[in-house]
Amino acid sequence: MMKVKRILFRWFLDHYKKSKQKKNVTDTDQVLSLAKNAIAANKYAFLITNVDGKSPNARLIEPVVDLENLVFWVGTDPKLRKVAEVKKNAAVTLAFGNEKTNSNVIIQGSASLETNPELARKRWKPHWRLFFPNGPESDDFVLIKVVAETLEVLDFSRNIVPEPFGLKPMKISLPRC
Repeated sequence: MMKVKRILFRWFLDHYKKSKQKKNVTDTDQVLSLAKNAIAANKYAFLITNVDGKSPNARLIEPVVDLENLVFWVGTDPKLRKVAEVKKNAAVTLAFGNEKTNSNVIIQGSASLETNPELARKRWKPHWRLFFPNGPESDDFVLIKVVAETLEVLDFSRNIVPEPFGLKPMKISLPRC
């Protein structure tokens, strides 16, 4: 009986893989559009920084997202480690994942600190007052702006599964002015 189950399981996996490979989306514009949809479906992401070749530091964040321009804003306290790390090394990674769709979008980008009060008000989320009681214009609040430079997309539900199957994402380099 176990042998029959193994055979059926392997047949199912093989059939699933072939089906996904036939439908594999390779058009860059379509993948970019699907990636934006995947990003929009996620409230949270990981911001990953790396300084001095040491182990990367990751933290869960709730970014404000400009999908049209693929620019991300992170509200934080200027005294925190991530701010010091961005000052030392502007190269950061944002990682969005969705367990329900077996998908992830990884963004490599360049980060900068934004202290403009008007911009802080524009990107402010009301519930952030819990963490920053003095609001967006206070000294305990700064925005980290992340401008996407490359995207890596792997999405089984939307058939973005380049070869080797499920092991390597589709990579898109974004033109920047």
